[in-house]
Amino acid sequence: MKITLLQKLGDFTVGRIWIEDVQGIPVPRAMLGNVVCDVETKAELLEAGIASCNPVKLESEFPEQVLVRYEHSDGNVEEMILEESCADARLVAAVRKFHVLALAGDAQSGMEL
Repeated sequence: MKITLLQKLGDFTVGRIWIEDVQGIPVPRAMLGNVVCDVETKAELLEAGIASCNPVKLESEFPEQVLVRYEHSDGNVEEMILEESCADARLVAAVRKFHVLALAGDAQSGMEL
């Protein structure tokens, strides 16, 4: 499967990006607009320049979406909107950095990404 970013849907400001300890596990977080989000993603999305952003407070609304094209291995192609997703280059680079730090065992709470 191949994922291609077609368009960012939404406009907000990416603020601070850091690592926070959540129940003993380092987690990447970001201030997106005025919403604190856990930032994560699958390898296929990272390759396409997309990060998944889940608001820490469930009642918070996250305004960002992305339109992507999925090319399946069977040749089928579909376009879809991914909710709670972000295509900000700085944020995607921070998630990549977090993955490198986490694999090396060097991700520490309070680190800026």
